[in-house]
Amino acid sequence: MYGYPQTHTFTFSFGGSEKTIELPLEAAVKQKYGIAPHTYSYTGRLPKDWRTDYYAMYLSRRDDEGAIRHIVQELRRLAPRASGDGLADLAVAFVQGAISYDWQTFHNIDQGQIRYPYETLYDGTGVCADKSMLLAKILSELGYDVVFFTFERANHMAIGLKVPAGFGHYRTDYTFVESTSYTPIGRIPDTYAGGIKLERNPLIVPVKGAGHTAYNKIEDNRQQEAALEQQYGKEYLSMKPGQQGLQQKMTVLKAEMDELKKKLRGCKGTLSQDKYYECMQLQKQHNQKVEAYNQMVAEFNGMN
Repeated sequence: MYGYPQTHTFTFSFGGSEKTIELPLEAAVKQKYGIAPHTYSYTGRLPKDWRTDYYAMYLSRRDDEGAIRHIVQELRRLAPRASGDGLADLAVAFVQGAISYDWQTFHNIDQGQIRYPYETLYDGTGVCADKSMLLAKILSELGYDVVFFTFERANHMAIGLKVPAGFGHYRTDYTFVESTSYTPIGRIPDTYAGGIKLERNPLIVPVKGAGHTAYNKIEDNRQQEAALEQQYGKEYLSMKPGQQGLQQKMTVLKAEMDELKKKLRGCKGTLSQDKYYECMQLQKQHNQKVEAYNQMVAEFNGMN
């Protein structure tokens, strides 16, 4: 059992559809990472940039290179005509959606309990630090320049992805990338579970071995997101993919209901037989749409 790869299936949402990646992983390799160092060792005074070396410990192992390259190959297979930035979008969605959040092992990002990327893949779950390590490894493999944003008070870690000047966060040229749940590149969630908010000045930790490529699609993303917010509401971009699809249908249905309401205003008072029949049909259509809308609302709320 330990000597042969086992196929792990990962599913996630992207572009309105479900994507699947199958990845062969070995229990023996996972076992090696289990006994690998998970704490930072030093002599003398604690180095000022100790986090850079500590996080590099999780990214510099070569046992996981085959798995990371396999993921990149699978991303290319899923989007054969995608640009480099298109692959980055896909990689972010993969980590956000295919790796579940591990509520059972919530821990401090500096307490020596971070999973190595291979462990996160094998377990199929992880917390913010675990998922951010994995995402940093994949984006680095794609050639991107990335850093870690660490928020000590909020006990959170995210990725900073290099972007053109003027589009970064925290007075840097790196835009915020959430790894724990579906969130557009460059969008910082208002709050997290428990009402936690991120502090305004995170620690910025370089990623050793990262590439030099910038994510240039950020400007187009901002324009598209502004249009989506205007059409579907401010909360749309923070919704789960399934909720976004429902929100789109609900918006169309709501417009149709409003149009029928306008027509029903002419159904008051004494009506001719033909007008009465027409109004009955309009009311029937309106009632059907209201019922369908309420069902969508219930389904939408059930996804929270």
